Amino acid sequence: MGFLRGAKRFTALLVTGTMLVSSLTGCESEGRAYHAKSNTKGSGDIRAEGFVAIEGGKKVSWPSSDKADDNTLDDNAGGESEKGEEEPVVHVKRADIKPSDYGNKDNWMRLPEEVIKQYDTVYLYPLSCTEDTEEACSIDDASMRERAEWFYLRQAAFYEEFTNVFVPYYRQGKTEGADTSVCDIEASLDRYFEEYNNGRAFVLAGDEYGAGILDVILDEYMASHPGYEERMIAAYLTEYDGSRESSETPAGDTGNITVWRSFEKVDTDTIRDDLALRTGTYYLNNTEHEIKPLAGEPADYSDPENWLSMPYAAKEVDTVWLYPLGYYSTEEGAPAFCDIDDKDMRRRARSNFRINSLAFSGATNVFAPFYRQASAYSLKGMGPDEACDALSGGVSRTDVYAALDYYFENLNGGRPFILAGHSQGSMLIRIILKEYMASHPDIYARMVAAYPIGFSITEKDLNENPHLKFAGSDSDTGVIVSWNTEGPENGESSVVAEGAVAINPLNWKRDDTYASAGRNRGSYIPNRDNVYTMVVPGVSDAKVDPERGVVVSTTEEYEYSDSEKIAGSQIFGEKSFHNYDYLFFFENIRLNVENRVNNYLKNNP
Repeated sequence: MGFLRGAKRFTALLVTGTMLVSSLTGCESEGRAYHAKSNTKGSGDIRAEGFVAIEGGKKVSWPSSDKADDNTLDDNAGGESEKGEEEPVVHVKRADIKPSDYGNKDNWMRLPEEVIKQYDTVYLYPLSCTEDTEEACSIDDASMRERAEWFYLRQAAFYEEFTNVFVPYYRQGKTEGADTSVCDIEASLDRYFEEYNNGRAFVLAGDEYGAGILDVILDEYMASHPGYEERMIAAYLTEYDGSRESSETPAGDTGNITVWRSFEKVDTDTIRDDLALRTGTYYLNNTEHEIKPLAGEPADYSDPENWLSMPYAAKEVDTVWLYPLGYYSTEEGAPAFCDIDDKDMRRRARSNFRINSLAFSGATNVFAPFYRQASAYSLKGMGPDEACDALSGGVSRTDVYAALDYYFENLNGGRPFILAGHSQGSMLIRIILKEYMASHPDIYARMVAAYPIGFSITEKDLNENPHLKFAGSDSDTGVIVSWNTEGPENGESSVVAEGAVAINPLNWKRDDTYASAGRNRGSYIPNRDNVYTMVVPGVSDAKVDPERGVVVSTTEEYEYSDSEKIAGSQIFGEKSFHNYDYLFFFENIRLNVENRVNNYLKNNP
């Protein structure tokens, strides 16, 4: 992460065994005062009621209401107690420090105008004052604010992916300035909890100097506000040199404190992955999740005839595949959903499976249930959300939930798994991720990844369902991997939703970094007999369009998807490569599946 190494002056003062006197219990102003609970953990800790000093491992403390001078401190600190083994206690007056005004929005670096996430983060940046002074710099110090912004963008902007981020500016400095920092942060937390938090769970995070301030806040402010502490998902102290240790809790547990020392190697991806796990766990454990009523009676998945694929499980990981549209009825009077034994649907499902399953069968056992599908005609003219609602209210959802119930109870054997699909199959995976997996957290914990390709996963989906995490690299696990493939300037598409999110299948980045066709390891394309048997490298390039949330390919050798023959109207757009979502990037997908599976197994032995 490359944090500022020279900014350890504050934490060094906290942890040395030499005498330090500091009113780190906060500030007293406008009728407010926060008194810490005693919590010494060894030489160098500064935790007390009132004023605290440490010398040679001995704590010296006194109530803020009493008075003492420096001679009293010198006479008592570090000496033998008159009571023998008890710690010497001396009393010193608490300093009065007026906090900065956090009702002034200019004193916030980040203060969201619109709260769109379910959880928050309050972040304390590293030492950013450039003046080497004992006293605190001004709250409106321009250079401090500029450096603080730089630190935030470099080290902490990733918190915005999962939470609403609040960042107060605060005064900083050495010994006396540290007192002022604590005072400011307490005042900013008052304002945050009283005006902005609205009862949401939250994360506290600090880097270097900010971690030292956060250390004090955790023991004092949070301890004196147990109602807030109950909602704390996690606290992160990074590049921290104090004596606090990480909470000894299981991975993904919440309410814990995680410490990364200055000598430890930690990057933003490490913290990001931990944050994703903990916010997701908090959501699953603290929110009621129920399966909404299902339509009709499900197909019988104890009958092997209702499985397109039910292999012998020879590998350590499974894939559950949901095939794309196979019920092509365009007749106005045709049933909205086909029968489970519809011959045309099953024939198309088998044809699709023979190709696309190869992307997963090298690393996993691929299971695939037949399920009753909605006709293209019944979904005609619907937007992505409306189409998902139609599927959710029909027998397609009923069938796939029953298939998953049977699979996990009788076929899975506790193995980790992948969910994968295309088009209508991916629409159902979107529903499964949001509802079925939220209601089955023990099962969801074993998900290696989900590949709902050919239908949009949106920012709204992620914000409303904090257990869902979109992929950020080529190897993260427990994530969603998704995109829709289009040519430049495609028109309206029924599979591309507003706020869609996409990842580039050639470089596995979510920004608009271009990946040339030279990075394409192989596309599965038809030969002269129009049979998909050829894997050809270098066919298509890829670049994410972040505004539209799609992957744009500029290849000109292959025809755009002809959706007119499916539903009598353009449903994917005139320049859609919907049919090639898997085929263009086939080898890259296959290798990515292997990579995520291997990474999951390595980290979950």
